[in-house]
Amino acid sequence: MALHNVSNNRVSEIIRSAFQRDFEVDRNLPPWARRTHPVVRRHLGTFWRVMPLQPDIMLRWYVIFALAVMSTLLAPFMYTVVLPLCLIGLALLPFSLIYYARTLYELASDASRSMVREIEGKTLDLLLTSPMTAREVLSSKIAATLWRQSDPMTTLLQIVLFSQLPTHMLIYINAFPPGDYPYAMQFLTVIVFGASLLRIPLEMFMVSSIGHYIGTTTRGRSTAAAQTLAIIVVYFISVNMFRLTHLPPLADLIVNAVIPVVAPLVIGLGFMTLTLRQFHD
Repeated sequence: MALHNVSNNRVSEIIRSAFQRDFEVDRNLPPWARRTHPVVRRHLGTFWRVMPLQPDIMLRWYVIFALAVMSTLLAPFMYTVVLPLCLIGLALLPFSLIYYARTLYELASDASRSMVREIEGKTLDLLLTSPMTAREVLSSKIAATLWRQSDPMTTLLQIVLFSQLPTHMLIYINAFPPGDYPYAMQFLTVIVFGASLLRIPLEMFMVSSIGHYIGTTTRGRSTAAAQTLAIIVVYFISVNMFRLTHLPPLADLIVNAVIPVVAPLVIGLGFMTLTLRQFHD
């Protein structure tokens, strides 16, 4: 009988640990970004069982694709293998842009309206008087809005990862022919392709930060959402307008790889700082 009880207890522990692993996939994140954090859990409600990104898998695929591009330096016949795939990327591009625009719209609306609700319901003051710091409260609220868009973010990253590399190659082969610019096409393609992956979560972080700031300073949920969307439209016009011109390799690298990665990070952190100042006023 005792042996039977021990066996049942062991089976129960195995099942319990497996269940916990399934719902603690975000345990490597900071405490304020986990779904179990009270602010995050409160905002997510019934959507708390969303799955996080899997950057390790995406990184492995990126390395494989990058090596395939670099192999054209030694085996030019690889062009004939990779370039026909650009038709897939071009076909998916309109869908990707529409899907991304819709995701950013939902994210901006959720972030701004969430903060307006906190202020109108007088719950923000309660959060700020809790043992949590103002930065932790704001960071958790931003994390919660990003969690709600976890599935669309994963879908967007997979679309870019598996379809846009040949398109980048085609653009840079025409802009910088290998005969005139040795190695430029390969290095620019790999770097810009990596930046196109990084910019998606960074731009979503920026949009959420802007939305929370606008929600803190604006009364009215619809007004806050509209102002947030207006700022986002101005940003994307500004950051993409120079991509339509032909630039030398170094300038092209800055416009297509450095700015799209650095700008949303800096802007997002800047709006977080402005929001924290509003909390203290």
